[in-house]
Amino acid sequence: MKINHFRIVLLLFLLVPVSVFAASKKDSLNQIDPLMKEDDMVIAGEWKIYMDKCGKKAHKEFMANLAKLSWPDYKIYMAAAGKYTSGGWSAGPCNNKDTKALWDYYDWIISELTYLTGSDNNTYSEDDASIDSELNDIDQVEEKLIKLKQLYDDGLITLEEYEDKKSEILDSF
Repeated sequence: MKINHFRIVLLLFLLVPVSVFAASKKDSLNQIDPLMKEDDMVIAGEWKIYMDKCGKKAHKEFMANLAKLSWPDYKIYMAAAGKYTSGGWSAGPCNNKDTKALWDYYDWIISELTYLTGSDNNTYSEDDASIDSELNDIDQVEEKLIKLKQLYDDGLITLEEYEDKKSEILDSF
């Protein structure tokens, strides 16, 4: 059986998370032992799929800051996330309350690591206004989808019009 090396390289590239290329152990302040309890990092990692969908840019910033502060904790987070990201799992709908609770949890992790590594507070530059804006965007999309569904249920638009507009709303988000 002939092995196509290009396909193997492409497959490996697709299976490796993009964040691996952005993060580097040598750039991390803590490179030896985890600073957080393993359970805390596992819980955070288990929510990665949801936060990739609902947290967008701020979640990428969280992962970058986590890697900068503590490489061992970052590895635990990514290992926990890997159980779900490679298993065909997907996130459910974004919920404003859940997303805010997770941001508080992620913020606590970064705050603890900032303190434990003795780094200045500038390492984690998450902008609360940015998170609030993203949460408002989620609410607006949800309201539009509910109104659109009501129009369809009331027979005011066709299924094709409903599907087209639904795709347009979700694409704009």
